[in-house]
Amino acid sequence: MNKSFLTKEFGTEILWLKRYFKRSYSNPQNSQLEQMIIDRKQELFYPCQDSDINSGFKTNKRSTPEALKRLELEEQDSLLKIYQTWLTAIEKHLKTSDTNVVKVVREVFVNKYMNVDGAGRKYLNYGKTRTYEIVYQWLQELNIIFFNERK
Repeated sequence: MNKSFLTKEFGTEILWLKRYFKRSYSNPQNSQLEQMIIDRKQELFYPCQDSDINSGFKTNKRSTPEALKRLELEEQDSLLKIYQTWLTAIEKHLKTSDTNVVKVVREVFVNKYMNVDGAGRKYLNYGKTRTYEIVYQWLQELNIIFFNERK
């Protein structure tokens, strides 16, 4: 087992971990994933900008209270559900995880500061092979948690 194997097998999980841990460029107070959720909600609630050519059209749908309308939009949007599910799954997994394993994953796959061997020796006091096994199991658990969080 090597890093490229883990990157290929768990590419999606690693991508969402990067989005969870890295700061947003537009608003550094939020992570990229949190900012994606905020941006998506704004797109849903304010779809027509002043410069939008469709902003003048009227619909024949019954008007609903604004809060109910927003709630309906959030519940129906599958992209927003994906973002929120990943956020929930990652947070849930981090709460139950060993902090040293999380450090290894962050250093190797998110920040790319260290290789697996160096991070394993520094944070877990294990060799390369055992560290790969631990990281593989951790990423697999994240995948299972995400799968179980989907509704």
